[in-house]
Amino acid sequence: EEAHAVKDKRTGAGGRNAERLLPGEPWEHTVYVQSPGWYRLCVRAKVQTIWVEMELRKSSLYGKVNKETGHVPSFESLEIHREIRELYEKEKDPEIPEGAIKDEDLKVTRDQLRILERVYQEIIAKQLEERRVWNWRTLKNQHSHSHMVLGNLLETVMYMVITGFQIYTIRKWFGAGPALGR
Repeated sequence: EEAHAVKDKRTGAGGRNAERLLPGEPWEHTVYVQSPGWYRLCVRAKVQTIWVEMELRKSSLYGKVNKETGHVPSFESLEIHREIRELYEKEKDPEIPEGAIKDEDLKVTRDQLRILERVYQEIIAKQLEERRVWNWRTLKNQHSHSHMVLGNLLETVMYMVITGFQIYTIRKWFGAGPALGR
């Protein structure tokens, strides 16, 4: 049974509703595929333009569903685990003679490595989340800036039109003599 993780508008990470998500926070939804074939994902915005980033992950390629999150692991978490597994494999180096290091001596070190692995994963996850929020804020700022520039341009044009009309009226008034109520 394969699972595919997809970004979805109905539930967010941890099963939260999309209405409760903060702007820029990702939505993630895991679907268990019943049969092989082609699948289509459709995304649409109800009110305004949205920025969509989709990621499809197969459990056969990325590993089993994470028990904590309920989703297929991401490429980033695979890289983190791969680096840490390489450290564990170096631990089993055949160049080290048998009996030189006892398992009891390395127990504390292994426990500390597992704690370090969790902390490293949390740091990477926070960095990715900060990058997503940064990208969202950048888009929001660009949108606000374009509205501000357009508003200022429209205001400047209106002032120029009003000023032109005032100049025309005053010239006509002074040039025509008593025609405008002198």
